[in-house]
Amino acid sequence: MFALGRLASIGLATKFTSAFMLLSNIIGCSMAMTLMLMLRHNHVVLYIGTAVFGIFLSSVAPTTISLAEEYIDVNSSITSMLVVIAALGEMICPVIVGNIFVALGPGSFLVFGEILCFLSVLVYCGLWITGRSTPKHIET
Repeated sequence: MFALGRLASIGLATKFTSAFMLLSNIIGCSMAMTLMLMLRHNHVVLYIGTAVFGIFLSSVAPTTISLAEEYIDVNSSITSMLVVIAALGEMICPVIVGNIFVALGPGSFLVFGEILCFLSVLVYCGLWITGRSTPKHIET
């Protein structure tokens, strides 16, 4: 599903702005995570929710870089910083989830995912508001 989502996002990127696509991706991930959290004992819902989550998550990274290019000049050092920070998150989150999983049980994984989705909405709103006042965005 992840590859299918990336393929679909190529066509959608020609029609929509990166800000709209990223917001749609975050809302889609949040809805899928909420559905899985509410119906976590239904295996069919978990499979469908995982597929929907993968489709929406697939274009978050490229859309984020595209949105950053609208606000600032993205050069190689900024791109490498984004990649390193993303890798740091990929290293830290499994440790946090593992410790929470051991302490609280399997449902904690979905709660952690829901919290991350909620935080991503807040970060998106903050960056969108801040980014609209950058000189590069104002001149376009």
